[in-house]
Amino acid sequence: MHFSNDTPHQAMGKFRQLGILIPTLILCVFLVSAFIAAFIARETAQEQTYITVGQLVRDRLTFVRGAAQEFLKMGTPGRLQHLISSLASDVDLVHILLVDGSGRVLASNELSDTGSLWRSLDYALDEEVLQRVRRLEGLEVQEFPDQGYLDAYAGLCGIGSADRLRPSTCGFISYR
Repeated sequence: MHFSNDTPHQAMGKFRQLGILIPTLILCVFLVSAFIAAFIARETAQEQTYITVGQLVRDRLTFVRGAAQEFLKMGTPGRLQHLISSLASDVDLVHILLVDGSGRVLASNELSDTGSLWRSLDYALDEEVLQRVRRLEGLEVQEFPDQGYLDAYAGLCGIGSADRLRPSTCGFISYR
């Protein structure tokens, strides 16, 4: 009892077509799943990398700020340049600037920047963030994954300074 008018040869042909179609569909589903999994893994890895690098920069900036405050308190600002020079070998470092309250660069990974006013240099620093970190003596990291870098800023005020609450007298550290 046949339910269709197909000959046995025609029925085998349709079965063979299904034999090709089903594995092809399975392969397509597998490839799409693999692509989605790879994309999610890449995004997660990139996010974790930025978190790790961001924390590393925060730690480094906290150390540099503490050392700079101590060197300034002890009256040995020349040691600041030595400290910054030791960081200059970091391949990921574009610039690091230590700037006093008057805007003069106390130390930089570029020796030619030292002594200059930071505004005369060719660094695009975020003025709003600078105001915040100088006012609160805070630390802020901004990530720019599309450009492949991050910026970090930290306020730099003298320990126990009477001018501590006036952002115009506090310096800052910029790190890219």
